[in-house]
Amino acid sequence: MDSIAAQRGFLAPALIVVGLILLGYTLYMLLEQRRSMVYEIPRGKWAYAVAVVLVVLAVFNLVISGAGLAAVGTAFVLFCFASFIATVRNGVGRTAVYLDGVRHPWNRVSSVRVKKENGAPVLFYTSKSLERTIRVPGADYKEFVRFINEVSQAYGITVRK
Repeated sequence: MDSIAAQRGFLAPALIVVGLILLGYTLYMLLEQRRSMVYEIPRGKWAYAVAVVLVVLAVFNLVISGAGLAAVGTAFVLFCFASFIATVRNGVGRTAVYLDGVRHPWNRVSSVRVKKENGAPVLFYTSKSLERTIRVPGADYKEFVRFINEVSQAYGITVRK
């Protein structure tokens, strides 16, 4: 049974628009992170494998379903999502904290706190009344604290103890 969107010919254009939006966001994050990132967190060991699997699924879907517009739209969304997974990183930058594909700009952060855990810094930051945590393995604790203090001064962020 076809969905209403498929019956009215809306599915394929909607998939292509979603793919274009995701691709645009991926490119934006790539450029933004390249310009701002200071402390990058290593990607999970499965990130590239998942991206490759999504590309294989996209190609497989095109081969099985034919080259119809809906199949092309689906493959395009899968490819764009794979590029997002392979490209976007987690970390702390000069203009924002990047966590799980979302940019949290410093000007929207109200307070920060840095704690040492297993020798590595852990940043606790509050944005929109929610406290989030990002672990920064491999970073020097004292340098990271100095960086956070500089960012806090520049953006008027409260540093908690």
